[in-house]
Amino acid sequence: MAGQTVANAAVVPLGTAGGVTVIAGVSGTDLIIDTNGYYAPQAVVNTVNGLSGAVTLAAGSNVSITPSGQTLTIASNGGPGGLLPAGSFGQTLRHDGISWVASNALRNDGTDISVSGVLRFPAAVRATAGLSLLFHNTGIDPSNPNTFFGIGAGNLSTASGDNTAFGGHALQSVTGGDGNTAVGFEALQNAQEATGNTASGSEALRNNTIGNFNTAYGSSALEQNTTGGGNIALGEAAGFNLTSGNNNMYLGNEGVASESGTVRLGSGSVHTRLFVAGVLNSTVSGASVLISGTGQLGIPTSSARFKEDIEDMADASSALLKLRPVTFRYKGHADDPLQYGLVAEEVEKVLPELVLNDPSGQPQTVLYHELPAMLLNELEKQEKRIEQEDAEIASLRQQLKSLEERLSEVSRK
Repeated sequence: MAGQTVANAAVVPLGTAGGVTVIAGVSGTDLIIDTNGYYAPQAVVNTVNGLSGAVTLAAGSNVSITPSGQTLTIASNGGPGGLLPAGSFGQTLRHDGISWVASNALRNDGTDISVSGVLRFPAAVRATAGLSLLFHNTGIDPSNPNTFFGIGAGNLSTASGDNTAFGGHALQSVTGGDGNTAVGFEALQNAQEATGNTASGSEALRNNTIGNFNTAYGSSALEQNTTGGGNIALGEAAGFNLTSGNNNMYLGNEGVASESGTVRLGSGSVHTRLFVAGVLNSTVSGASVLISGTGQLGIPTSSARFKEDIEDMADASSALLKLRPVTFRYKGHADDPLQYGLVAEEVEKVLPELVLNDPSGQPQTVLYHELPAMLLNELEKQEKRIEQEDAEIASLRQQLKSLEERLSEVSRK
């Protein structure tokens, strides 16, 4: 029957070549059954778009391929290759080795990925990244653009905005304050309604509650400030003692509890010398600058607006003549020019009010700026004596002249 066509036959003998040709009723279309492997195997899915020759899997089925056995297995629902869980729209999923599960922190609304709740790091990085990230406040929100990194950072943030915190408990209590920046453990921790503060360093501005526009750089800088505003502190514990007060500036100085408009540079126990460039060769007019025993700079004001109990000096300057002017050189400066002045210990015995003591109570220097007024008083007193003596001399001369004239008349008689 080789080469013959058998219509509606149940059994068709093979041809000499081992093939059977079946006419499909359409001219030029053949169905060929190959039992000897003359033709190469075809792919399961031939045309994906048109599904011509494609294999369609039932919903919930899995597909696995075993290359060595060249088999294709369609399993039942479930397993690592299962469908995504119901209700997972808009979520970023993770796989636990058995199935897909939703993440508690990452969400996707189709346009971006946002963060809510607590985003936790693996144990291997917790020591450096912190146990929780963006705790409570939702990261960067166009209507509430806060950024918080660290355990408890911004934990209580509600209506605040434009705040940035890096560090455990940084800006933890901010509720209505805006524009704050805190970097460091517990930096600006207690800020509530505070605005425009910058704190960099562990516990910097930690107790500030409603103080605005403070700047603190350094560990514990302005830590005790609660309500003061416009303060600037630079250095470890700079401005630490300030609790209330405005517009102060501290550079390496701990400050005091309450003051305003004060500039403090350095610590007396640490800094013992001060060099200021641009001063030596500058010529200016004005008053002399004085330094108090506590290191405060100022000028001696002379206006009556600042004085009380004004009296003539009288004999208060008389003891000046008991002072011993000396020449000297400072210890360790043997090559310096000869100096002129007084010895503070000697002056203290005569005029103690002219001696400035150091913080320990030891005589340190003489208030030389007081001497001109006292010398002027002594000069005026001397002038009055001279005038009196001149008058007495003139009177004596007149008396002598009269006596001489009388003696002359007597001698002529």
